[in-house]
This record gives sequence, C-alpha cells and structure tokens, in this order.
Amino acid sequence: MFFKYPRIVIQFCTKCKWTLRASWYQQELFQTFGESIGEIALQPAESGTFQILLVVDDNNTTVIWDRKLDGGFPDSKVVKQRVRNVLFPEKDLGHVDRSSKAAMAKEGVTKEGVTKEGVTKEGVTKEGVLAGESSRTHQTVKAAVCLNDNGECVECNQD
Repeated sequence: MFFKYPRIVIQFCTKCKWTLRASWYQQELFQTFGESIGEIALQPAESGTFQILLVVDDNNTTVIWDRKLDGGFPDSKVVKQRVRNVLFPEKDLGHVDRSSKAAMAKEGVTKEGVTKEGVTKEGVTKEGVLAGESSRTHQTVKAAVCLNDNGECVECNQD
C-alpha cells in the first residue's frame, strides 16, 4: 500500500466514545500543518487506547501522545508543538508559541533558553523529556472513570 509521508495516525477506542475527540485533534492538526502532512488517519484501536503517532517512513514511528503513559488527553497546543518539534523544528506556531514563550519568561528562562532547572526554551530537559508533563495534561472525568484498577477500560470489557 502507498502512503504519503509524513503521516499522523490517531488511534482511539470507539467503545469509550473517543471518536469525536480524535476527529477534533485531526482537524486541529490539518488547520496548523495543512499540506505539509501527507495524511492524518483515524484508526479504531483496542479498549482504552488513545495514541497519536507520527510516521515519517515505513521504519520510523514516533509516539506523540499516549493517554496511558502521558496521563489523559493533551491540549491541542501540546500536540502541535510535539509534531512541529519532530518534523519542522524551525516552524513558528504563532500564538501557540508566543503564549508558551511568555509562560517560560515568567518561569525565568535565560537568554540561552535554559532555566536554572536545566529546561530548554522548547521545554525539554537535558534528559530529553518535555518539562511539566503532568501539569500540561487535561484528563476528563470520563477517562478517569473508564479505567479499573488494572488500567483496563471498564466500558469496553462489558461486552
């Protein structure tokens, strides 16, 4: 099968009713990156799954967001910044970046783009992890209620 690259795949649980959420992220990414992205696909997945994957070629896939690992659902600005950081590091995201830069200035980012805690202006620590991972997520009540103690989707397992 022939795919245009780069492509983004949004995998989501239909039983958790995350189709509209996945469509919203798709629309936000199309609005920001337009024809720079070859495809943004919506892909139903296993119970409780919500992932945004960036596929650069047949052998190179990057996880942009994983609901289970990152804790909930991101603001669209975070998804856009992560996609940009991988594909188009020099691209300015306009107001998305300006609000982030203002927040970083407030937190004491130096001229070199590094805070006293060792975080760059892009929000990446020296270990290569985005700073403030837990504070930038938005977990809905639906997502929190949907999981049992084993991390499995309660609604999906009711078949």
